[in-house]
Amino acid sequence: MTGSPIFVNLDHNVAEKRLDDAEEIVKELELIVEYTAEHVSGYKLNFQSLLTFLIAKRLNFAQDIRAIYKAETDVEPVVWLDQKLGDIPNTNFQAADIIYKSGFDAVHVFIALDRTRLTVRVQYK
Repeated sequence: MTGSPIFVNLDHNVAEKRLDDAEEIVKELELIVEYTAEHVSGYKLNFQSLLTFLIAKRLNFAQDIRAIYKAETDVEPVVWLDQKLGDIPNTNFQAADIIYKSGFDAVHVFIALDRTRLTVRVQYK
C-alpha cells in the first residue's frame, strides 16, 4: 500500500447501461485505477461492478486491478468487494437488472425496508 488513508470507490451506476457496454465500463474503471494509484491504498467494488467484470469476461479482474496498481506504485493495493445487497433497495434492483439482462428468468432478491416503506418491484419478461 502507498500509505494513503484513501480508498477509491469503483462502484458505478448501471441503470442506463447496456450489457454490450461492459468492456467499455471495465476499461473506464481500469483507467481510474491507473490515474489514482499513486494517491490511494486500494479500491472497493460493488456487486454491480463485479457482475460487469464477469460479463466482460474479465474473471481475473481483482488481479488485473492489482497489476495496474503495482505497475504504477511497485506495491500491492487492497482490493475489496462490497457485496452487501440488502442495505439499499436500489442496489438490489440494479444487480437484479444485470442478472435479468444476462438471460436469467428469475433472481432471489432480498427486499429491504428503507426507513419509511417496504420497497418491492417485480419485473417480467
